Amino acid sequence: MKINTALIFYGLFVMRSATAAQECSPLRGEVDKAKIWYYKTLVQKSLTQKVSLNTIEISQVLTENAWVALSVSTDIAEPGVFFFKNNELVDVWGGDVYPQDKTRVLNWARGIHAPDKLARCFYASVVIR
Repeated sequence: MKINTALIFYGLFVMRSATAAQECSPLRGEVDKAKIWYYKTLVQKSLTQKVSLNTIEISQVLTENAWVALSVSTDIAEPGVFFFKNNELVDVWGGDVYPQDKTRVLNWARGIHAPDKLARCFYASVVIR
């Protein structure tokens, strides 16, 4: 019996993606307009060049305990993910992420002491497939 290798790899990818989506869905809770406005204020305070809150776009919010990771774009910088702990900026990730970068990205997130689940979900949300 001949097995289509491409089909097997596709199936494994779909299963892994579905598992990541299920694992990360609790971190992607509903965020109301007031909370988004608050997150925009946190980002604004973190920038060295001040921008209007209306020019800060937040496309994704991941939260775990005291941590929040915000996918942000502004008109003054490339898009990035801002990591806050207890509403204080910890660090910002910028740049493209490919599947072969997984270890490097997870090590970076662990290096800033982000919770492991948040680190994995951050990677899953930014990787280019």
